[in-house]
Amino acid sequence: MKIHAIEYSQLNIFPKLIQDYLTNSETVKPFYNYSFNFQSFKQGIADRKFPIESRKVLVEVLTRQYRGLATAPIVSENIKKFGEPNTFAITTAHQPVLFTGPLYFIYKIISAINVAEQLRKEFPENHFVPVYFMGAEDHDFDEINHLWLNGEKIEWQHDRRGAVGRISTHDIAPLIQEVENGLQGEFAAEAVQLIKDAYIGRTTLAEATAYFVNSLFGEYGLVVINPDDKELKKLFAPVIEDELLNNRAFTLTEKLIKKITEQGYEIQANPREINLFYVTDGSRERIVFEEKENRYHVLNTALTFTRDEIIKEVQEHPEHFSPNVFLRPLFQEMMLPNLAYIGGAGELSYWFEQKAIFDYFNVNFPMLVLRNSAMLVDANTQKKFEKTGLDWNDFYQDEETLIKNFVKKNSTNTLDFSAEKDKINALFNGIRDKAAAVDVTLTGAVEAQKTAVINSIEGLEKKILKAEKRNFETSTAQIKSVKAKLFPNNNLQERVENFLPYYAAGGKKFIESLKKEFNPFNKQLLFFSE
Repeated sequence: MKIHAIEYSQLNIFPKLIQDYLTNSETVKPFYNYSFNFQSFKQGIADRKFPIESRKVLVEVLTRQYRGLATAPIVSENIKKFGEPNTFAITTAHQPVLFTGPLYFIYKIISAINVAEQLRKEFPENHFVPVYFMGAEDHDFDEINHLWLNGEKIEWQHDRRGAVGRISTHDIAPLIQEVENGLQGEFAAEAVQLIKDAYIGRTTLAEATAYFVNSLFGEYGLVVINPDDKELKKLFAPVIEDELLNNRAFTLTEKLIKKITEQGYEIQANPREINLFYVTDGSRERIVFEEKENRYHVLNTALTFTRDEIIKEVQEHPEHFSPNVFLRPLFQEMMLPNLAYIGGAGELSYWFEQKAIFDYFNVNFPMLVLRNSAMLVDANTQKKFEKTGLDWNDFYQDEETLIKNFVKKNSTNTLDFSAEKDKINALFNGIRDKAAAVDVTLTGAVEAQKTAVINSIEGLEKKILKAEKRNFETSTAQIKSVKAKLFPNNNLQERVENFLPYYAAGGKKFIESLKKEFNPFNKQLLFFSE
């Protein structure tokens, strides 16, 4: 296995907010607590306070949720240690995507595991637990109901609505068969058996995902938590009440967003006046306050509440209330004694919008850690890449620009007419000056002629380049093939491809090879090639 690393600073792949965060720019500092470097954890450990009563609830909930799972000793130990004041979480989060969905689901978890292991070595007097916080309450089924395998989309057709974690997996067997038909490799049977064990016989997608993730990562001590739980929601009830009565997230976040935009950064998401959903089996709908009726209304339902009624509902059934993206991070941090959140650039962008909410509720804002990213290159793609003579970072150009630059660089013919265009510009500028001396209104006609000539030359330039490209058909085909492997469907590989074909080829060694190399604090994109 060959490893090639490219510094993030060499690639223009992140929003400006994230780029500035990676370089510790002063303009981003008001929006977070800890700089993105390993040394910041010392202060984070000192700052993080977590109520002992909340620890007791956490241990009780995790113990209950792990019943029926084959739990590795290290996982059982980690769950118990959450009851101790010197134990902290390193957390990543994601919806329970079908068979883990895109590769970056795996990358996030491995990044969290490795950070926790680094911390154990650096601060042996404390204990650190990697956590997968399952977004089981998310209701965007179209986002989680498919995976891409060998360039084909395998999609779960299901008419169930509401929180995706509660969806039944009773009809999932045909999808497993599709995966089995598409997998090849020494460990294909093992990969399929992992899926069957996880998804056949489980009641819900959340249970199946917990089983699957535990099977893959339990040996590394990863703890999976499903926040769709009444006891956990009880801890969050004061925030739910405050949100309903005072629109707290909206007022606090609106001010912070204004400051972020004033620095020239783009906003990832915008808050609503009430950032809560009402959840029952088969339904997760927004809660709004209708001033005319002076009542709270659950959209797309007949449910309404007076002020007193909805507060009573929070107190008696906190599990019916679900935070949206603007309250979910706070909810997560109130459930876990967390030090760092591991996420992608898009996720971290909306965390920056929420520091004011954390400050108001006196909850420590964790370090934001950009997860590892990787490109996986098979032997065939590696051979084609080597023949192109290009660098890996060249492929971050769009395909047309990439091929154009390749042809110009390797052609023995002159394909650039910049010098000729400069001469024509100079020639017409001289003609324009002479014409203006006679009649200033003639300058427009001269400029029009100049533009026409330049356009004509550029047209010829494109035709000549197109003709030369035909002389490089083999090379351009190889470039296109490599580009398609790295950017399937014109998207990053890690956002499209599933991990199963790689597991089928390499088994546990595939995960181990990623784990060996991943370190988010190196701030590098890694290329794994055979």
